[in-house]
Amino acid sequence: MSIVVAICFRGRRSDKEDGPSSDGTDNTIAIAVPCRKIRGMNLLRRFPSLAASVMFVAVIGCSNNNHELSKLAVADPYVVAEQSVVEIEVLSNGRVISTGSGVVIGLGKHVVTSHHVIKGGDSIRVILQPRTGSRLQTTAAIVANHGDWDLALLSLSDSLGQPVVVSLNFPVLGTPLVLAGFPDIGGNTITVTKGSVSGFESGSALIKSEAVVGPGSSGGAALATDGSLLGIVVGTRNSPSGGVITYILSSRFVSSFVGEYLVPSEVVPNDHDYSLQLLGIRAAITVPAGWESRRLLSYFDAYNLSTSTSIGVILVPGIKHDHPQDVLKQIVQASGGLFKEIPNTRVAPPDGFIGPTVVRTSEHYEVSITDSAATPLGDWISEKGVITVFAAASMPEGTLVAFVELPDERTLPEANELFERIHLQR
Repeated sequence: MSIVVAICFRGRRSDKEDGPSSDGTDNTIAIAVPCRKIRGMNLLRRFPSLAASVMFVAVIGCSNNNHELSKLAVADPYVVAEQSVVEIEVLSNGRVISTGSGVVIGLGKHVVTSHHVIKGGDSIRVILQPRTGSRLQTTAAIVANHGDWDLALLSLSDSLGQPVVVSLNFPVLGTPLVLAGFPDIGGNTITVTKGSVSGFESGSALIKSEAVVGPGSSGGAALATDGSLLGIVVGTRNSPSGGVITYILSSRFVSSFVGEYLVPSEVVPNDHDYSLQLLGIRAAITVPAGWESRRLLSYFDAYNLSTSTSIGVILVPGIKHDHPQDVLKQIVQASGGLFKEIPNTRVAPPDGFIGPTVVRTSEHYEVSITDSAATPLGDWISEKGVITVFAAASMPEGTLVAFVELPDERTLPEANELFERIHLQR
């Protein structure tokens, strides 16, 4: 299920990219907006017709709980821009025919960019331009290329730069933005501009901003002030009477696109092994055959609708705590009393994790996308009576939270077998 939205970008077609222009012509990009499920098994119980591939991009619901926002500290956005945003050169017969921008994701072996940046040519070169030190470059191959979504996923021959961390927070009007890329006018070094969220289109799949970009910026990063990725620059719209709006494809949408191309690293009888490095997670999960899965940047879960059981991991970026145990405490505290801790004498955490914390949901608990900063879990939904077991581990990128959801306390012993399916890959 998807909604096709036509977005017109007016103006002159650049020699270097198929993007913003100014002569009044229309360049239309059709974007298929997928529907995104909120994290958590219980939405599927309430709406079982939502298939695994169906994802909500529009904002769903509102939380009735007034939570204090999580204090996330990922990194300085200007440092992230230098370390995670790359220039992309498309070559034909050894000659550069177009350039654009891209963002390093996963664990440094992949880049996400705009489809129109890599059109044409017979090879792709990716370049990191640090402020100090030598220019770094490698070649890239196309893993996935979606013209309707104007997105492309590249695999790098060599690791390059630092992978960006995807924001768990959904921006609101006025949210400050830092945009980074390689516009033609900026020469061969990175250019960073500032702006804010000016509005939304297409069910919040597209973020509007007044931040200045130019041809060559497409595929670049829109960062939050904590350095996390809020979206990918895809183009501009110019008004004949003056004024320019920059369009940014939401990181939620980008995350869904990348997740579609995570496949099992090994298939054995009754199990599928997933290495989650493409999602930026230093872990692997063995998923029972027949289970469905959701795959997003910084998030993975697998679920069995018939037994109302799920297992997954969430990478919580750079949260300001000295120990993963504090993250588990914040998960409980952020529920406003709706997660009731219960004694645990039967469940052990996965190897390398601490905990676990076992909770019962006392009443319907829902955190909408717009309130996702309220908890390390991001947007979440849980029904009354559900048992959730959380464990946590420190990672270079932040805290990795593992979870198991079970229909009731009688099934709690099953958490041991499910947690044994999660393996860290440091």
